[in-house]
Amino acid sequence: MAHVLEGSVRKAGNSVRITAQLIKAGTDTHLWSQTYDRKLDDIFAIQDEIAADVVKQLKVTLLGAAPKARTTDPEAYALYLQAVQLGRPFTAEAFQQSDALYRKVLAIDPRYAPAWYGLARNFGNETSQGLLPSKEGFAQAREAAVKALAIDPDYAPAHAQLGWIAICGDNDLAGAALHFRASAGARSGGPERAYHERHAAPVSWPPRRGAGARGGRRPPRSGERVGALQPGLPPAHGRPARRGDRVVPHRAELEPKPMEAPTASSA
Repeated sequence: MAHVLEGSVRKAGNSVRITAQLIKAGTDTHLWSQTYDRKLDDIFAIQDEIAADVVKQLKVTLLGAAPKARTTDPEAYALYLQAVQLGRPFTAEAFQQSDALYRKVLAIDPRYAPAWYGLARNFGNETSQGLLPSKEGFAQAREAAVKALAIDPDYAPAHAQLGWIAICGDNDLAGAALHFRASAGARSGGPERAYHERHAAPVSWPPRRGAGARGGRRPPRSGERVGALQPGLPPAHGRPARRGDRVVPHRAELEPKPMEAPTASSA
């Protein structure tokens, strides 16, 4: 990682001040900074403006136009940000509140793909935490992720979520490989995609009958947290391992042909 983009947002009434700064990771040197004072009804234009400025500063050549923000109703977007934040504690109450806000977002804008993905991620995490029965949880997560892809077929986080479901819910490694490759090749996804790429190693839970060494699973080690490597679940989270759990080691051999790692242009 050559550069890091940091930012802060301060809100007062209907006004927002966004500060963005570009930092060279190796030396912690500030290369560029900019402050944007705007009205909240223009939030998506601000996103586009910041993206274009960063691209210009990094001097990155993109295939096509500069990235565009996925627009929605400003009220829906505010609720979406709250839903994302509320789901992070990984408790039953947190998921319930987050799910309710995602549904409010979709009541305002049914075609907002990130909200469908947010529901899919919550259902998957609720399943991994034992808060939803496996069959029900995976089915709901799959349904929400499929709806996100119906709106935006190139939405990388939804492909990644379906890949995780294929591994943990269906034991379908070949199908998972297809989704992960689609996620790696997709151009849309924004911050959700980056989050998935940081936490993409799969954990299989709950165990399937008869799964053992032949299935590529192993008992969890002492102190290991099951679910801690699941897409969408920060490494610090996850529940303590329980007796009978089986963990899939992180590996690239999802099918006979090894997966090719996506290449990234260096700035």
